[in-house]
Amino acid sequence: MKIFLQEQSLHGAGERTVMKYPDDHTLVANPESAPAELRFAHWLRQARLERGLSLRRLAADVGLHFAYLSQLERGVTTPSEPVIRHLAEYFHHPAPDELVLAAGRVPERVRLALTERALAQPASLVPAASAPATRDQVLGQWRFAARLAANGGDNVLALSPPQLPLPGAPPLPPASPEWLIVPEAQLATSGLGAALGTRPEAALDGDLDTFYWTERPPRAGDFLLIDLGHDYPVNGVQLFMGSFSGEYMRPADYLYTGVVQLAGDQQDWQTVGRLNGLPELSLSFPARPARYVRILVTADQIYWAQIREVRLLCPPGASPRRPAWFFIRRAEQAVARAEDRLARAATTGAIDVEAVRTELASARLSLDRAREAYRRNPADDSQIQAAATRATTLAARAAAHTVESREEEIRAIWIDRPALLTGPAELRHQLDRLHALGFNLAFAEVFSRGAAAYPSRVAPPDESVRQVWRDEDPLLFLLREGAKRGIEVMPWLWVLCAGYDFDEGPLLRRHPKWAERTATGAIIAPTPQGTAWLNPALPEVHQFFVDLVGELLANYPLTGLHLDYLRYHEESLAAFGYAPASQAAFARARSRGRGAEKPDFNAWRANNVTDLLRTIERVVHRRGKELWAAVWPDPQFARAEMHQAWPEWASGSRRRPLVDYLVTTNYTPSLEAFRRQARAAEEVFAADAPAGRTRAGLLHGIASWLLTPEELVDQITAARESRRAVGLCLYSASTLAEKAQSALAEGPFRNRARPLRPGAPFPNPATRRRPAEPGKQSRQ
Repeated sequence: MKIFLQEQSLHGAGERTVMKYPDDHTLVANPESAPAELRFAHWLRQARLERGLSLRRLAADVGLHFAYLSQLERGVTTPSEPVIRHLAEYFHHPAPDELVLAAGRVPERVRLALTERALAQPASLVPAASAPATRDQVLGQWRFAARLAANGGDNVLALSPPQLPLPGAPPLPPASPEWLIVPEAQLATSGLGAALGTRPEAALDGDLDTFYWTERPPRAGDFLLIDLGHDYPVNGVQLFMGSFSGEYMRPADYLYTGVVQLAGDQQDWQTVGRLNGLPELSLSFPARPARYVRILVTADQIYWAQIREVRLLCPPGASPRRPAWFFIRRAEQAVARAEDRLARAATTGAIDVEAVRTELASARLSLDRAREAYRRNPADDSQIQAAATRATTLAARAAAHTVESREEEIRAIWIDRPALLTGPAELRHQLDRLHALGFNLAFAEVFSRGAAAYPSRVAPPDESVRQVWRDEDPLLFLLREGAKRGIEVMPWLWVLCAGYDFDEGPLLRRHPKWAERTATGAIIAPTPQGTAWLNPALPEVHQFFVDLVGELLANYPLTGLHLDYLRYHEESLAAFGYAPASQAAFARARSRGRGAEKPDFNAWRANNVTDLLRTIERVVHRRGKELWAAVWPDPQFARAEMHQAWPEWASGSRRRPLVDYLVTTNYTPSLEAFRRQARAAEEVFAADAPAGRTRAGLLHGIASWLLTPEELVDQITAARESRRAVGLCLYSASTLAEKAQSALAEGPFRNRARPLRPGAPFPNPATRRRPAEPGKQSRQ
């Protein structure tokens, strides 16, 4: 029987129902007793199971990521109206509007009807309504109003929520607006920066898979500014923000409070609507000429902002381009990319040049057909999109076949917590896909946020994982299923980061004195991630990891362990190290030193991290196991910002380094930045190890979740250019989309990497054979 937990709202405005799935077969006993959002989740799960579909099969059929669908079924993510209607069409649901309401949204046509009726009423007849304090109250009021409208009621509430036009605005035009597509449009910001190399123009490219990401939290007065180049009639704005899937995908990163404004000269700004506190916004208003569109932030926020798309609307016939133009542009870009790759790869002798040229010729032919169809009739979207999509597919395949595919490399992936939360059936399918792509190593996230995903006597349990897996052990499952597929599985442990998303985590709740603090005494960092950290200066923390690591090595047939968050919080964002115990330990260290030997605070914190690593290393290496660690690629930045002195870990002071393999977290969509940071890491390995000692192996970590399939292939190619690295690692399993998997299967991963030696320690990096030169793959 499904469990419903009733939680009283902070504002006393009702209760919230939380769904718990004890197993994969139990459904809601009485779905009508659940709130609207969870009724949609129940319907989706019921519809899928009735058809006998796995999440992955449904994801492939409807073009959505399986992790995103999993979140929809668990009621932790609210889908957009287009997604709801797409799923309704797939399952042949007779009443899509009811599903939209069941997901906690108001159907667009109902909202527009409500707006027209409310504005048509005399002001004296409009009921007063206080501003809703929470998202649930907003949705609740609008669902009530929508029900009245749907049932023919006359007392329509004129609530004037943020997405409505301002009071007194003239009625909306009856014609459906169209997408205003201006190729020359540009997006600028008020100095918000661009995180991880993202680009503002990604918010205007017509692709929801790409995004612009600010590199700091927006403050009151910040803005996004779109310059259309000339005046166009604008009658609507749609805003898509935040992330679609994966709990590390920053779903809370969007603009919360602000206004949308239009102007012809950046002087006389007219406000046409307000942000609604949700990651998606749809505004409609009477058409007015504008060259500039500004989204002005009116209150400080703690989260950064991901802007996936800003879509402007206009009256029919006013847009200089039709939506199909985006498909043609993507096809043109794909053909140009394939031509460039062919030109660079043709001289290596490593590819079948004629086969690539044949595919590329077919792509050009399809592109010409799409252009001709657009010239004849731009409104024939289906024919244009079909031809352009075929051109893009053929060009991508041609480009993929210009990429080397190695058989001898460490091909690793992080299996993250969201992947575990999909359950054993879906995870088994995911392992099948990883096997088909030739992965030979996987890091399983079994200790994170201060909780264990496996049965532990040392660490608190991860309750979310336990609810999904019940009595089954996820780590044992992965070890067993990985071995069947030639994939070595290693436990992946968060070391010093013990809490996330403004939750200190169960370990610090159990041992609050273990918490490190900021200079203001805070336990949780005032940053978008809201992390909490263990104090590495405490002997109790060292002993905890001795016990945790010992437990894992004693109870499971492991090759080694992978450590993450072996560092402090970023110094420039929130400096940690000011807990009373830390300050007392630092004072003792200073008192023992003399003159130049007295450690400064930064060096002392770096020593704390390395000392904790030594504690863990002794336990691991005494058992003959391998030790891996994730590090920031630029060693100078790692030391200054995170007090992570990883070059010392790579060589050590004994015959064996402290860490056998280092995996860089080289996360950026910029190929130039990726290469620059990879070179910075490789410089540490430029010199040979001292006589009688070995140096750690190096893998380049790649943020597949942050990249388009084309960008992912480019970064894999760049990682393989290194003569110092022995492999690569992708983050992460739950966010490796179907399109990316297809690009990998046709390109850099079309040849399966040879399995590593299961059940035995990995070869020493010093004796590991280097990958063969491009075009000269060795054979065993």
